[in-house]
Parts: sequence; C-alpha cells; structure tokens
Amino acid sequence: KYLLIAGHGKKRNGTFDPGAAGYIKQGEHKYMAENLFPAMKKHLPKGVQATFHTAYNVYDYGNLETLARGHDAVIEFHFDAASNSGASGGHVIVYKGFKPDAMDLKLRDAIKKNVGIFATYKHHGEAGISGRNNLQNVNIAANSGINYRLLELGFGTNKKDADYMLNNVDQYAKDLVTAIFGSATSSGGTTATKPKPAPAKKSIKVIAKEVIDGKWG
Repeated sequence: KYLLIAGHGKKRNGTFDPGAAGYIKQGEHKYMAENLFPAMKKHLPKGVQATFHTAYNVYDYGNLETLARGHDAVIEFHFDAASNSGASGGHVIVYKGFKPDAMDLKLRDAIKKNVGIFATYKHHGEAGISGRNNLQNVNIAANSGINYRLLELGFGTNKKDADYMLNNVDQYAKDLVTAIFGSATSSGGTTATKPKPAPAKKSIKVIAKEVIDGKWG
C-alpha cells in the first residue's frame, strides 16, 4: 500500500500554499491534485492499494508519521522553480544518510524519460538523486523508519519542462505508475481493429457468364 502526497496545499490557518508556479499557473499542489493524480489513477494496475493525499499541506501539519502508518512506502510530489529559466529537468530527493533504493532509481528513470534529469544532483554516484537532511518531511521519514522519497518532476519556471508536464501529463503519469507499481494499465482507450476489405464488385459481364454457367442457380 502506497501513500502519494501532493506537496503544499491548505494550511492549518486556512490559507492556501500553491507551491511553485512559473508557467504552470495553477501551482504545484493543484497541478498534482487536478492533473497528475487523476491521470495516475487511470493507470493503476488492478489489485494495488494507493492513497492519494491532496486534502491539506502535510508539511504545515507536520503529521507525516501518522499519515504513513499502514503504508509500505511514501512518495511526495512537487515540481521545481528557479530564478534561472534555463534550469531544467527533475530529480528524486532521499535522506542524505541513505542510498537510493530500487524505487528511487526507477522514479529517477521515469523523470529522465519525460523531462530529463537535473544532473547537478548526484548521490552515491547516481545522477538525478539528491541526498538531503535539511527538509522536514525527509527527516521525519528517516527518523520514523518510513520508506520515503520526494520527487521534483521538472521546473515550472522552464517553458520546455512546463509545456511537457501540461501537455503530456498522461504519459508522465503512466511512467510514474509503472515505476512505483511495476506496471500500468492503459488509459481505457479501445483498440481499433483493422477493417476487412470489401469484396471487389463484379462486372455485369462476369455475372452474366456465371448465370449461364449455372453458378447462380
């Protein structure tokens, strides 16, 4: 059973933290809640258990440990922002004291396939992985024994990344689902079958000869 968290969102004081925005005007939280998570739900393979959390800002509530109970792994979803509009690509954040596990690397590869990786980050020799110990939820997870990683899906402040995340959300979602669950279903589209060719029409002359030959009774 997996817990998937949309970063940012409604805070305890009632205000709303949209997260980064850039070219994705709705911001991080609404992009996950309205675009990415619905697309991911369409691709979930049968039999898997996934909780998509969008109700509030988990960072602000500080209750990651409570939410994670009963779940085998936690993935928190974000996209990045930078003053340099040329910054591009995504990465996976894990606790600094841990080596990336198989899921971390599969998620890194899914990000790389879609928007590329922000190769400046390298952890235990793995490009596109960032080891951190200065992020609240990363530290809570590490101290509580929670299997956790935080994803940065690309830069909302980079037009190329933002356009891709907005225009190819279904493909990105399918690749992320495959990385997490091992497989993904199709989005429900029907498979077109090749139409059978229509029989060639016979000329009147040919039909007349067949009638004479008794082929028509």
